Amino acid sequence: MIPYKKMDVYGYQDGLPQRKPISRRMMLSADGTQCFMFYQDEVIQFPIHPMHHQDLSSDLMVHNVVVNNHQSFSFPGSTLKLKPGDNNISVFYTIVDFEGGHNYQFAYKLNDADAWNSLGQQRHINLSNLSSGTYTLQLSATGKSGEQKVKTFAFVIAPPFWMKGWFILLCIVVLLTLVYLFYKWRIAQIRKRADLDKLLSQTEMKALHAQMNPHFIFNSLNSIREMILNNENHEASRFLSKFAHLIRITLDQSRQQTISLRNSMDYINRYVEMEKIRNSRFQFSMQADPNLERDETILPPMLIQPFIENAIWHGTNGDGKLIDIKVDFTKQGDRIVCTIEDNGVGIDHSLKSKINGDQHQSVGIANIKNRIDLLNQKYGMQSSITVKDKSEPGNRAISGTLVTITLPLEMTEV
Repeated sequence: MIPYKKMDVYGYQDGLPQRKPISRRMMLSADGTQCFMFYQDEVIQFPIHPMHHQDLSSDLMVHNVVVNNHQSFSFPGSTLKLKPGDNNISVFYTIVDFEGGHNYQFAYKLNDADAWNSLGQQRHINLSNLSSGTYTLQLSATGKSGEQKVKTFAFVIAPPFWMKGWFILLCIVVLLTLVYLFYKWRIAQIRKRADLDKLLSQTEMKALHAQMNPHFIFNSLNSIREMILNNENHEASRFLSKFAHLIRITLDQSRQQTISLRNSMDYINRYVEMEKIRNSRFQFSMQADPNLERDETILPPMLIQPFIENAIWHGTNGDGKLIDIKVDFTKQGDRIVCTIEDNGVGIDHSLKSKINGDQHQSVGIANIKNRIDLLNQKYGMQSSITVKDKSEPGNRAISGTLVTITLPLEMTEV
């Protein structure tokens, strides 16, 4: 229809049947608001919508838009709004020349491009892989006379949801929440580590007290005093020197997280040597697996000596039996296993006999077990300690205690 140089474009998407009418002619109502088309078995009436008007004074018109090679739109008259992913667009256009001239050269500009891109006499343009955003397509038709006709077509490709403001805001909120939760978790971890270090320090101090048994210190000083009174000055001097050295080593080790296997064995030998001066009712042996590097293998200090002290002073029931104490360090895979074994009365009998007496023995063992638990937490270890009574009821020939301490060869703080 071309009333007053206006053209209305209608298609199947506007509700027209997808079959040919009897005639291409249409009838317009008297008021110009309704249109009638004639088909074989029906007459189609539809309103004339202002949105379909195209001004023919410019002669250049867009008559079809195909999106992603399958979705077709007739010229919308206003900005065409497309979904996310509708980024391949083909625009079909033509020149309306009622004087019969057909020799036109076409060109286009997209958005704010400075120069026109020539299309020759091609009457469609393909725009591929477009990003989301607002586009303005300018089409130009230039005739033989040089007169230029321009048509502007606007369309908008909606951004995907992850590029929309609400999603970006949501991501920022989630990220800030995660940062906050991580901060709270980290603070909790630091506080937990501080509490753990405090507990470990307390147990290490208790271990120091357990290792430096007041009875041992008192008896050692008494032994020195007796030597001096008996004019055994040389022996007293030698004993005092060893005693002072042992105390210094004990204090040094109490400030260290780990010590080498060599230093641990050296400390044990020095302690046993001091005990033998005062008590000769035991014999002692210690050996280490040749596969263990004594300078490279590390273990926590103050773990083994209390068990040796317990075997020396609580492993006998006063019958004069010679106590045999053996300490072995062996390598088992990625672990070091220390065993302290004696043939005394057994840990159960020893603890029962001390219920109403000195509690140093049981407190020392409990403290060592507590230290193992704390070290497991701090270093992520799987260390263990077991104390087994070897005694058999009714068989006095078999008795004693077996202590097994299992530690990793490497200790890394977690």
